[in-house]
Amino acid sequence: MKSYILVSSDIKINSPDDIQVSSIYGIYQKRKKAIYEAILANKNKQYNIYEIDLINNKITNIFLFDGKDKFIDSNKNIHKLDLNLESIMRF
Repeated sequence: MKSYILVSSDIKINSPDDIQVSSIYGIYQKRKKAIYEAILANKNKQYNIYEIDLINNKITNIFLFDGKDKFIDSNKNIHKLDLNLESIMRF
């Protein structure tokens, strides 16, 4: 089971144990919802998204905010919020 956690980009995180409660903006089960919330949150302060495997307690992917409206993950894939009606209805 995966969760997506929005964490302040000011904090260096190497494992899930490094995440401090005070640095968490939100916890989400769906990636699209996490990206949507992160884009809104990044207007005030910069947050990154950490994909965490809850069963193994490991970070499986990190989505870094590019400063505009996209996130670049650990594999250099670009993730951008698709704002069509179908994707909004799903999350």
